[in-house]
Amino acid sequence: MKKKLIAVGIAATLGAMSGVAGAAMQMNQGGLGNITVLPYYSAQNGNNTLISITNTDTTNGKVVKVRFRGAEWSDDVFDFQIFLSPGDVWTGAVVANGTVAKLEAADDNTCTLPASVGSASGNNFITSRLWDNPGTGTMEGYIEVITMANIPPTITTAAPVTTAAANAQGLPNSTTFAAATYPNPLYTAIKHVNGVAPCTSAVLTGLLQDNQVYDYATGDGGTGDGDDRADFVANSYTDQALWLTAPTQQSLMTHAVVINIDGSKAYTFPATAMDTTGATVKQYFRQSNDGITFNEADFQDLTQDRIFYPSNTTAAQITSATNGALISDVDGGAAGVGTGLPMFQFDMPDLSTPMETVGGYVAADINGTAVPDSAAREQRDFVLAVMQKAGVVTEYFTDQSLNGATDVVMNQPIRRFFYWYGIDTATDTTPTTIGHATINSVTYNVYGETGSVYQPLLGASNAIPVTGATFYDREEQTNVTTTDIVISPQLPGQTTTYFLQGEVAVWSLNTAGGATAATGAELTTLAVSVPGDYTAGWGNISTTSDLAATRGGTLAGGGATFATEGQLPVIGFTAMNVFNAAAGAAGTNYGMALPLRY
Repeated sequence: MKKKLIAVGIAATLGAMSGVAGAAMQMNQGGLGNITVLPYYSAQNGNNTLISITNTDTTNGKVVKVRFRGAEWSDDVFDFQIFLSPGDVWTGAVVANGTVAKLEAADDNTCTLPASVGSASGNNFITSRLWDNPGTGTMEGYIEVITMANIPPTITTAAPVTTAAANAQGLPNSTTFAAATYPNPLYTAIKHVNGVAPCTSAVLTGLLQDNQVYDYATGDGGTGDGDDRADFVANSYTDQALWLTAPTQQSLMTHAVVINIDGSKAYTFPATAMDTTGATVKQYFRQSNDGITFNEADFQDLTQDRIFYPSNTTAAQITSATNGALISDVDGGAAGVGTGLPMFQFDMPDLSTPMETVGGYVAADINGTAVPDSAAREQRDFVLAVMQKAGVVTEYFTDQSLNGATDVVMNQPIRRFFYWYGIDTATDTTPTTIGHATINSVTYNVYGETGSVYQPLLGASNAIPVTGATFYDREEQTNVTTTDIVISPQLPGQTTTYFLQGEVAVWSLNTAGGATAATGAELTTLAVSVPGDYTAGWGNISTTSDLAATRGGTLAGGGATFATEGQLPVIGFTAMNVFNAAAGAAGTNYGMALPLRY
């Protein structure tokens, strides 16, 4: 696709943001951000994935949420917190432990919650939330890295504070702190001394939920909007709220290396980095299995991950003056949005959790509707907007004389937040009648949100059809099918259906299927034969969802008409591998990672 056409498409998308002064999220081309997303990890077929997260802020510490999501439905398979001191680097490796991935970070002295993340034996990924392939579903996926808050060196109390005996923070008992500036106990606990951080357990595990968007309900531990909270008072140290401050922008630097030692190849790629464009807020949630009970305010303030919404929630019930347009319910008003999967503190924050003040989101709506959306819905849509692409351009090399192999890795990290769930019943008249997700012993159909770019989601196969792909060889040739002059064996009326399978789609070019030739991917792959039998050149791959290609235009069901298509939020890279048999007796393997162009 020509650059001009892509620019036109992006302009059309931004034009929908009527009344919005500027996008509340921005992509940082320099690679630094307070949110970074690694598009791929793999422990599949001999791969290890090496991960590096650097705090480039030399003044403040950072508390960072790291979440590994599976390649198929982006289910949480492993998450933890890192407490980076100023200038600190955390490193870890994802390796295989049988059919389950495992994280190893034994040589790193950075503080983590839980502390066992840094144990010598490593930690297996967790399969309890996987819908598909629970035996191998942890072996591939992508990684969210979210700065929850800064950890400043000092805190300033506005009034005298007295701590009580046995306070949760491990501070001196029955001590009165005058109104003044003091060393931050959390900063002291995570700051390296002679290369090793103290990681004071009582301080880290005593941290309480501290965020500036979520409003506690009466009796749930505090008052709203980040002021002094009742849970701080109950633990006899009102100013623990001062231990954390809003994160500064462009602070994290993140990259990964997928390395295959036996294959003698490696693919290095940076994370996609994002920031808010306005004032950030702290969003600290405990790394605990304390439950979070939903009410309507939670829909607005916490997340668009509707798998956690009550299973009997209807679309109408989550529509309010601040929720904007109705989220269409193809079950005709019956239950069909959430599943009631229990939600815990460790599930927050995610990429849809607001990272800017609430007012910055509800003042105007990115979708141009008359009534603005909820804060979490706006956050989701802003992330979508900065990642959307009509198509991506890449090179390929598959010449078998050099064992050439090319995999195109395309991650959609915000896709999960467009799902909703219809209960599969005898009266369910929706287009997809095959129950797909079994959650809490109930079978659900999975749908993409009506009116969004994910409306064409094929829930039964976990695929998004796209409008096509065009490939060229290195001599300007392309396979022409617009006339009766074709490159055989193209038959009359024959077309190729292209789609993005799962959350991390891997296209393997000129292979017959099975594990891909470059990255060894297996979970969410598509074997693509380049038309014309070209073995080297470049291609333009559509990342625009295409309903008509697989459903024959519009399709009515449950009172809804399905006809929406749009640019998908895709990040990723192309992995290319060649083998030079002439370089010595053993030959030499070369692995290259190329950025996706657009």
